[in-house]
Amino acid sequence: MQHLSTYIRDNRRYGKTYFGLQQAASALNVSPNAARAAVHRLRAKGELISPARGFYITVPPEHQVNGSPPAAEVMPILMKYLKADYYVSLLTGAAYHGAAHQKVFYFQVVSNKRMGPILRLGRLVIQFVYKKDLKGLPMRDWTVRSGYLKLGSPELVALDLFLYPDKCLGLNHIATVL
Repeated sequence: MQHLSTYIRDNRRYGKTYFGLQQAASALNVSPNAARAAVHRLRAKGELISPARGFYITVPPEHQVNGSPPAAEVMPILMKYLKADYYVSLLTGAAYHGAAHQKVFYFQVVSNKRMGPILRLGRLVIQFVYKKDLKGLPMRDWTVRSGYLKLGSPELVALDLFLYPDKCLGLNHIATVL
């Protein structure tokens, strides 16, 4: 019988940094409860994070001190798993476009799927904003290790700053960013 840590290491060799609980249980030929116990042990060691129920992302050794990989690497994987459209916007989007003068505390994402307002994964804090329809909005793909991060265009980010001033520390901060 293969151990979960070996399964994870083998997957990482092929660039796969995530897995589902059922997928791991069937690959290891164990019950879901046994797989859940193995996952619990690795989460306690800081080797896994769970951004969604039954879904796990491996934390490389260089990121274990922070408790998770960078948000830019987590988002493409998570949103693909959740089958949700999204784009990076607000202060985080402004920072990607070079318009923020301070480090942003939250990684801010606009999504067409309702999620909790905040997701904490170690030191990483992701703030979600719900927008019903994202079709036709100007976005670009930003290449990251885990795929393509969807980033709102500068104009879309500027519009979002005014649409959600409560998420951007107020109008004074928005004026500074613009």
